[in-house]
Amino acid sequence: MIRGKIALFLLVMTFVFIGGVCGLTYAFSTWGAPIGVVQNMTGSDGKVVAEPVESSSSDCRLSNALETGNIKEAKKLIREHQIGEDTAPYDWNSALAIAAPLKDKELITLIQEQGTTPDAALDYVQNAKQAEALVHLGATVQFGSSSKGGQWTHLGTHALNGNVEVVEWLLKHGAKASETDEEGLTLLSQVEDSAKTAADPQEKAKLSKVVTLLKTHGATTQ
Repeated sequence: MIRGKIALFLLVMTFVFIGGVCGLTYAFSTWGAPIGVVQNMTGSDGKVVAEPVESSSSDCRLSNALETGNIKEAKKLIREHQIGEDTAPYDWNSALAIAAPLKDKELITLIQEQGTTPDAALDYVQNAKQAEALVHLGATVQFGSSSKGGQWTHLGTHALNGNVEVVEWLLKHGAKASETDEEGLTLLSQVEDSAKTAADPQEKAKLSKVVTLLKTHGATTQ
């Protein structure tokens, strides 16, 4: 009987000890983690699982609201100026690019009042849907002059970034494939050079596709 009680006591203490160790391990693993960042943890099967952490960062909340299509929350955050003014300036160009396809006039107006325009946002789009929505808002496909002040057009910006989908969309909607910078170097030659020197295979493949698209639409290295 006494041995049984001792065994039970030892078993209970073992569980308490394991629980304490796990708690300390979790505390140290999350110590100093940025608020609002999803922390990676390992599940019982050994796979990495994501556990969301409550965020107090307003700019993260606004980005999440826009990306998930939560229009009501996005408008509320902008109206209440909860954009995290103590951090780096918020990227309103990207915000407008994401918001444009949502087609909510009030939300779009609120974002534009922060100092961005459809033309400025068109350089920040990630896909053709966003590009099309911004053009409907007034963005110009052939915007900017690379020969004046060194500014690339929208096509030049996305071509050099390897954004194949947007490059293809811009070319189909009137963007001129032949473009030069202030030094007289053509866009095609610069993208070709970037493709040759790209260390990342995926980046190299994207830039190579852009080269093909530019050549298909009449671009030359001269």
